[in-house]
Amino acid sequence: MLQRFWEKIEDLHQRKIPFVVYRKPNKNKLVSMAQQSRDIHYVRDFTETGFVFAPFDGKKQAILIRPDELHRVVYPPKENKGPGPKGLPIVAQDQKTFHINLVTKGIAEIDLGTLKKVVLSRKTEHPCTENPIQLFQKLLDTYFSAFCYLWYHPRIGLWLGATPELLLKANGTGFTTVSLAGTQKYEGKPPIWKKKELEEQSLVTNYISEALATKIKEFEISELESIKAGNLWHLRTSISGRTGTIQIGELIKILHPTPAVCGIPRVAAKEFILKNENYDREYYTGFLGMLNFKDSESITELFVNLRCMQVRDEKGIIYVGGGITQESIPESEWQETIDKSSTMLNILLNRD
Repeated sequence: MLQRFWEKIEDLHQRKIPFVVYRKPNKNKLVSMAQQSRDIHYVRDFTETGFVFAPFDGKKQAILIRPDELHRVVYPPKENKGPGPKGLPIVAQDQKTFHINLVTKGIAEIDLGTLKKVVLSRKTEHPCTENPIQLFQKLLDTYFSAFCYLWYHPRIGLWLGATPELLLKANGTGFTTVSLAGTQKYEGKPPIWKKKELEEQSLVTNYISEALATKIKEFEISELESIKAGNLWHLRTSISGRTGTIQIGELIKILHPTPAVCGIPRVAAKEFILKNENYDREYYTGFLGMLNFKDSESITELFVNLRCMQVRDEKGIIYVGGGITQESIPESEWQETIDKSSTMLNILLNRD
């Protein structure tokens, strides 16, 4: 059954049919969704049904893969041998210099009072000749607690990832979102969080709560917790409530992009990112997932597109970033991007 499932996915890829394969966090079921045509279907108002793939820049349209063909198969979790490729590639000095200067510029804007926080990112390119389906299987076997996906459209490209961050889960009028910020490398023991990381997480939680309060009367904020995602620790707070009369599309506009991937104030942070990062994030830090689609207990379940990679022209393009606050140290922020890049480099470089 499982072998036939993978053969079907390979056939879709070879025939250049738009498809997505995904597994929800801590689940053992794989779901594949394919549409009959190669047309690009755009999301108009989030009342559509299917799998949505949205860019970071909300001015650009989100893509919808329609559920013309569905398959489900059990994929038992395998032993996690632990993250970490045999050797990380050496990063060019000019890349490091550019990112450290970018972070320094972001801190200067925060000192001026223009921003409270800004999330700054970069991309790296690596040779990639391995079959993307095999890369995806490695993701599944390594990151059981993440939302793992392989997404393909012949007119857009191929992306895969293992993201730890929920954007929105909604069923009926009930919803849940999360505030996820702060990062430490996993060292075999629970983390001790520093002022910068706690402040960053608090900024995200407060901003989301205040934004929701403009439209939603009642919601609950959970206690702060530490969660492990691959070889990283993060701080997380869950926020749950009832949507009342507002629609999913309006709720998504409130949340995306969250301060965890953009900054505070959102408009000013986004302008700074688009002006200074010097590359197009495309779908990195956008969102993806099931939209108005009945799958087990959920109707809509969307995730922020973190820890992801684009495969193009025999290259794996890996995207990483981090939140910058007044307490940030540029060299430390550079190292955080190195730590985060290991999630996908572990998959790309490990050929065992």
